[in-house]
Amino acid sequence: TNHLDLHAVIWLEGYLARWKNILVVVSHDRSFLATVTTDILHIWQARLVHYAGNFDVFEKVFVSKLEEYKRDYDKQQKRLKALKRAGKITTDILKADRTESKAKKKDRDKLLGQGAKSSDLVQTGEDGGELLQPLKDHRITIEFKAGGECAHPLVSVTDVTFGYAPDRLLFERVSFGVAVDSRVALVGANGTGKSSLLKLLTEELTPVEGSVQTARSVRVGVYSQHSAEQLVAELTPVTYLQSRFPELNYQQIRNTLGKFGLEGHHHEQTIGTLSGGQKARVVFVELGLQRTHVLLLDEPTNHLDLHAVIWLEGYLARWKNILVVVSHDRSFLATVTTDILHIWQARLVHYAGNFDVFEKVFVSKLEEYKRDYDKQQKRLKALKRAGKITTDILKADRTESKAKKKDRDKLLGQGAKSSDLVQTGEDGGELLQPLKDHRITIEFKAGGECAHPLVSVTDVTFGYAPDRLLFERVSFGVAVDSRVALVGANGTGKSSLLKLLTEELTPVEGSVQTARSVRVGVYSQHSAEQLVAELTPVTYLQSRFPELNYQQIRNTLGKFGLEGHHHEQTIGTLSGGQKARVVFVELGLQRTHVLLLDEPTNHLDLH
Repeated sequence: TNHLDLHAVIWLEGYLARWKNILVVVSHDRSFLATVTTDILHIWQARLVHYAGNFDVFEKVFVSKLEEYKRDYDKQQKRLKALKRAGKITTDILKADRTESKAKKKDRDKLLGQGAKSSDLVQTGEDGGELLQPLKDHRITIEFKAGGECAHPLVSVTDVTFGYAPDRLLFERVSFGVAVDSRVALVGANGTGKSSLLKLLTEELTPVEGSVQTARSVRVGVYSQHSAEQLVAELTPVTYLQSRFPELNYQQIRNTLGKFGLEGHHHEQTIGTLSGGQKARVVFVELGLQRTHVLLLDEPTNHLDLHAVIWLEGYLARWKNILVVVSHDRSFLATVTTDILHIWQARLVHYAGNFDVFEKVFVSKLEEYKRDYDKQQKRLKALKRAGKITTDILKADRTESKAKKKDRDKLLGQGAKSSDLVQTGEDGGELLQPLKDHRITIEFKAGGECAHPLVSVTDVTFGYAPDRLLFERVSFGVAVDSRVALVGANGTGKSSLLKLLTEELTPVEGSVQTARSVRVGVYSQHSAEQLVAELTPVTYLQSRFPELNYQQIRNTLGKFGLEGHHHEQTIGTLSGGQKARVVFVELGLQRTHVLLLDEPTNHLDLH
């Protein structure tokens, strides 16, 4: 769901919930996983644990299994202490490694098996025993340090008009201020200017007209979709943060990284070798060490695991300074926000309340707008028939005379009551725009009959270093109509396991097999980066599917909600969400038996 807007996320949920072939997905979006999945594979303690049911079922069952595991671990520790006191075991027998003899392993399993019943969360030895590992502490205790007193207003936007081309403005005459303790969500479809508006607030972009002002001593903290890319790949998290905060010593920085759940051995690992979620944690630590009055967060939950997302939700819900956030995660927005600013028809519409309130109110306002639009269209047809207006007077532009605008507003104001979703003219009128159709109708074409099993993983062990294995002796198969979520903390190997399924990576031990004629469709967190920036969506897809003609490709792009004028725009100039739509169209045109989706909702809008 990364990069997709809300329209696209809702469509993707509904479509995948009906998908009849194999689906394996990695996502941090709880609502998405609860709707889409039939099974969960949880990477835990370097093992893969299967749960039948969707993510809601998994959460409930895992809590009870975790409590059982804790009891078993405590019992086993007591038994080990007793055996040590009695001289029946040595420290050496408890050290397990992959090269040990079967006799040693059997002796240890037998000793351990005589103690506590082994938890369902571990694989037991031949004699029912397994050395249980202590649980990792996933609590996050870092804080975003708040700035001191500051002059008001902290942020004000006055009559701002902005666009990347004179004939394609993203918004016109936008004005708003943000109260000190407001937590505001910017929402809108892909390409409407959410990220651009955040860049205007940081003065990274300059408005065509109007002004953006922040108080002189205001400090703004920014998290963008590309913040992790701006870290220095050759440095370690410690050396990078030392370069940014020289007043902090080595141990203070390590303590702070630990508070955000980055494990100790990653502190001295080069940033370029960290997972996306681990890099995101480094960025959040950097943000936490700044003293900010305003937080601007653009898709902050992308790449974070569920532990970190839940912490971030709770923390920001208590944040007492200004927060402006862009996110496609409905649960996150419902928990965190106090106000919504909706970019709609090149305007900014304010809603008091969180995202749940906005959704309900917007539906009723949209119905009102549709009625007003229909009434206005009837009135315009009547005025045209009576010869009272010409087509010319209905064409509005930013350079028109005040007299022409007043005449038009007066004519329109005599018709239907103007909707709350538009700004009215002096005489109560405004030319209402037809609503854009956000329906998505593209399908992922399924492959034909194929030999079974389609995918099988047998006794796979994998890691990027011999002493740091991500998982050991993992085995599983996937039924034809299964929709499986891979879940686990950042850095446990979710994306790596998907790469093993596509043979992009090779296991240290064991085998990954797919049936000979199986076709696998892949969406990764970096798929959009693999598009050719200099081509247009049409020319790129023509190069991939030469059997389709120009119009067929445009029709398909339109079915996934990419507006016509973006079809001939170079891919490099599209927003993250628009690029994601091109990738999904490419995926939809392949005939696949298996879909492997790594954070598919990032960058999509909610539709």
